[in-house]
Amino acid sequence: MTVKGWVESLTPTQVGGWACDRNALDVVFRIVVELRGAVLAETVADRPRLDLQRNGFGNGAYGFAAQFPAALSYAELEMVEVFAIGPNAERRTLNRLLRHTTGFEPNAEDTDARPVFVLGSRRSGTSACAHALLQSTRYRGPYEGHLFDLLPQLNAAVKNFYRLKTDLINDPKAISLLVELPPGFFDNALADIFRQLASKIFGIPFWLDKTPTPDMVRAAPLLAKIWPNARFIFMRRRAFENLLSQQRKFPHERFEDYCKWWSSCMSAWVDVRRDMGGRAIEIDQYLLARDPDLSATLIADFLALEPDERTKMSNFLTKRRPERTEPELDTIETGPGAKWTDQQKQFFDETCLPLFARFGYAENGDYFISRDASLAWRKI
Repeated sequence: MTVKGWVESLTPTQVGGWACDRNALDVVFRIVVELRGAVLAETVADRPRLDLQRNGFGNGAYGFAAQFPAALSYAELEMVEVFAIGPNAERRTLNRLLRHTTGFEPNAEDTDARPVFVLGSRRSGTSACAHALLQSTRYRGPYEGHLFDLLPQLNAAVKNFYRLKTDLINDPKAISLLVELPPGFFDNALADIFRQLASKIFGIPFWLDKTPTPDMVRAAPLLAKIWPNARFIFMRRRAFENLLSQQRKFPHERFEDYCKWWSSCMSAWVDVRRDMGGRAIEIDQYLLARDPDLSATLIADFLALEPDERTKMSNFLTKRRPERTEPELDTIETGPGAKWTDQQKQFFDETCLPLFARFGYAENGDYFISRDASLAWRKI
């Protein structure tokens, strides 16, 4: 018996390929799939395949596909064996055309690096925090990042690509390269690209990135997987003060955009902070402006900085106070701006106010709903 054929696809839920005997094209092989010696699935290789017919394999009806009773793990897939059984019970192993890829082999994790990611909405103290760390401590990096938030967009593009290919992936008759490469392959590959990129750009374990965008906030759990020793500082600020600061800094943008930017960053943090596992701290701009020494102490303790680094950071925050756009840094708004239209007030109420309670913000000139100090900062 001379068996020709391959296992062309092997996924957690199905197997597909072809088998025939070039010297006995009328023979139909029984296909047996085994896992650890136990039969997992059986079928026959009698499905029409035009590609086989065109290449001289008789009528081409030698394809097969079989569904598994339950999804397998990728580790189990590596142990799957596929046999072609002939008329005399002879069995031949069918080799895989492609070895199933369980993941991207290069290391997608960097346990040596100790990066700090400064997150939050723009105009919430992210620049003040990042500049203080870069000027006063061992951390190095650019004042603005805006690169790592590309990673979640690429991952989203991969997921959308696979979503569009759902019918092909789930079609037991389809034999394609795509089913051999699960989305996790690209997730790991992209993570490895950014890991290597950071290593080449910074070349030191203590580096800092400040990217105040919603995508960057949502990427925090993913970044924590790539850099398990990373720390995250989320800077926040009440929407009244934040929006007015945005208006001063970006006067040509729309009021609705100010609201969406603030609410998107804050709601993204609400979604991900439960996954941070003690690797994050929230600092309100209110505290950073009014008690820079306490803010420096909290950050220094969180990052295990040296005493002189803490002192330098406190001095920097006290004396320099970067990115100041308000006439007075301690200004507290009493509510909506005097020039807000009724339509703008309504949009603000619908977009921003629902998040106030999540962060303990008051809807008047008190800023916080109480004098509880924990509202100004907390570890996550």
